[in-house]
Amino acid sequence: MRRSIPLLLLLLLLLLLLLLLLLLLPLAGGAVHAEGDGYEKILKRFDDFMESGSLDRRARAFDLLDLENPRSLPPLRKLLTDKHWYIRGLAAEKLAGVTTPALRAELRLDLITHDEFIVREGIALAFALSPEKGDAEALVEGLADPDWRVRRMAAIALREIVSKESLEALIATLSKEKDLRVAANIAYTLRSVTGQNFGRNAKMWADWWKRNRDTAALQGLDEEVKRRKLGKLPLETITVPPRTSETGKPLLDIFILAPLGWTHDVYRPYLDDLAKYARVTYVRLPRIQELTGQSGYGGAAPTYPVGNLVKALEELRLELGKNRVVILAEGATGWIAERYAIRYKKRTAAVIILNGFIDVRSYAMALGRLSRSPNPAERWVARTLTSRNDVEHNEAAHRQIARVMLTARQMDSRDSNAFLLWTRARDPQGFVTVPDLRFNPRAKIETPILFFFGGASRLSGFPEAELIRRHFPNNVIAVMHESRGFPYISEYAEFYRIIEGFLDYHGLR
Repeated sequence: MRRSIPLLLLLLLLLLLLLLLLLLLPLAGGAVHAEGDGYEKILKRFDDFMESGSLDRRARAFDLLDLENPRSLPPLRKLLTDKHWYIRGLAAEKLAGVTTPALRAELRLDLITHDEFIVREGIALAFALSPEKGDAEALVEGLADPDWRVRRMAAIALREIVSKESLEALIATLSKEKDLRVAANIAYTLRSVTGQNFGRNAKMWADWWKRNRDTAALQGLDEEVKRRKLGKLPLETITVPPRTSETGKPLLDIFILAPLGWTHDVYRPYLDDLAKYARVTYVRLPRIQELTGQSGYGGAAPTYPVGNLVKALEELRLELGKNRVVILAEGATGWIAERYAIRYKKRTAAVIILNGFIDVRSYAMALGRLSRSPNPAERWVARTLTSRNDVEHNEAAHRQIARVMLTARQMDSRDSNAFLLWTRARDPQGFVTVPDLRFNPRAKIETPILFFFGGASRLSGFPEAELIRRHFPNNVIAVMHESRGFPYISEYAEFYRIIEGFLDYHGLR
């Protein structure tokens, strides 16, 4: 019997070990599952997609990631440094959907502390695309970031998260902000959420806030879009109330035509500063579908009814009760402004054209220069737009053209501002034809005209500037050497200096 005791003890020990193993197996199994749950394969597949040269293939990869898995954050954070704004924007858009408190807190910390400015800007973009309660505190910190692009994006994002604390921070920041591009966005955010219009005048904002802090009604975006038929066309406008004229003279009226395929948000908030000496009315061009019933896709491109739009602009002038107006337009939309000036000479105080072409020949010459670009995507666009490609005129092709052209307008192809335009300002027209302007060889149009050309752009119409001088003797041609397609952003101060000088020279300001 005495010998059986050690045996019993041994059996008991074995039983305890067995029980312990049974208890530990689920934990071990969990660890194995964590390492081999298949997510490594998903991340590897994601990386494989990202190594592709195709933007569209890379874009599809984002659908693979699970936002609740913390291992998704490092690859997304890395892509915030991508060389292309589209991939950077998609990474920010994915991060905007992170709502798990711990992971969202990690993103807020990144906005404040990450070493790379481009990551900080990308996080601010994510918060602008889809804000969450609690983001505002980090964005207010972003207003003091050493890089202007982060400060600009923080100011934009605070348009989406309205609070008295953030408004107070914006007003305090405006008085110290030295970069005019950032200041313009701060002023636009303040006007958007308060309904007040003091521009970049920090003292007026501070005085108003001191009087109204406890009673101010914060209303979100204050613009009221006005829709009605003018010249038998469905016209949509937004009018920015003018600020007090510094000279005491009657204020101008400026009509700003959105570029074909985009809304007025392409310009704003940078052109809102014109409201210090003008009543600014933004005009969205009606889609070709609204005007002709044709989609702009498929066969021959429908013709944009420019003549009818010119009549609609004249009715808009009459509605606003102004004797003369300034027309500001961009690209091919400039032909509409030129047509108005030719038809209504006495009603046109001046014309301002950004990145424009005096006629179709000038546009074709610019596309010819684009066709010799070292960038294969730009060469493909040029061949497609000149019908030298066997490409169907469908929505996918139009989208690709728009994306390449937007990239071509950026001085920095990583600029997150492009993704905001892509998601908020794109207004597809499809493929349309804008009727050519045919000048009489001896035609002299006395209307003052100011052309801005991007000196760094392959699509610049500047080489054909001799035609402008020939037909518009009262011309100013400004070549912005640090700009491609957004002179009002790339060279904000110089842009306004030229506009003010032009208006002063012709007695319009």
